[in-house]
Amino acid sequence: MKRVVAILIAGAALAGVVLVIMGTISDDSQAPSSGSEAVIGANYYSLRDTTGEQSINMFAMQPVDASVAWREDTIESITFANEEMEVENVRVSTGGEHSGHILLNIILNVRYDNTGLETTEDMTVTFTDGTTETHTFGEMSFRRSDSHYTEVFGTLDDYRVTYEDVHFEAALENEAAETIHLRQISDNQNVLSYQFEPALEMAEGSREDISITFDVEDEAYDFYTLHPVVHYSREEGAEETIALPPVQYNVFLSDEEKAERILTE
Repeated sequence: MKRVVAILIAGAALAGVVLVIMGTISDDSQAPSSGSEAVIGANYYSLRDTTGEQSINMFAMQPVDASVAWREDTIESITFANEEMEVENVRVSTGGEHSGHILLNIILNVRYDNTGLETTEDMTVTFTDGTTETHTFGEMSFRRSDSHYTEVFGTLDDYRVTYEDVHFEAALENEAAETIHLRQISDNQNVLSYQFEPALEMAEGSREDISITFDVEDEAYDFYTLHPVVHYSREEGAEETIALPPVQYNVFLSDEEKAERILTE
């Protein structure tokens, strides 16, 4: 396994770091196909926090001879099929060429205010020349949370946010002023999940070094960005949930590996 880049960042910083490392990949391009549209990677987003604002990376491949190029100066707006999710800003960076395509990292600042679960799979791109394209990009879910993870687990020192597989590590310290029982860690929709069997008991003030590999319900996605959701209960209490800072899977692969994932059906 290649060495994983591990950086102490969270929230909007994740998207910015990916923008910086977009590099040049080897060009084994074939004859480009004229007039074809961008190919969007299978991106999975499961986001849940108290702010209602997130920056996300969306990876795609653009034919080098595309009649309408995806650039910041050519994109008028991007909207999701679910209007509860609003794109407030769009940035686009490019990588190298691969099989007649160029790698795109589309960075979207997304806002969502609804406290319920909102999902979408499609987006419409409107260009400055008035043309539009609708794409399926994978799946996105958002949920606004009223509680912050520091209320239960403190500051989360040495929290790892980037991985090359669906692993998760965290040092959790119980600051809830009572014993809690960890039952599950998942995303909003249990596409990735891990059950503690039996439940992991954490006394007040105790620390647990968590190192797990998620069970994956659907392996069709190329890239994952999610807030791990901890399912826990207090003594004699009902199950509660709280979201940890976001983590990303596969977004720090080489540009060539990203390109191959996107272009391979």
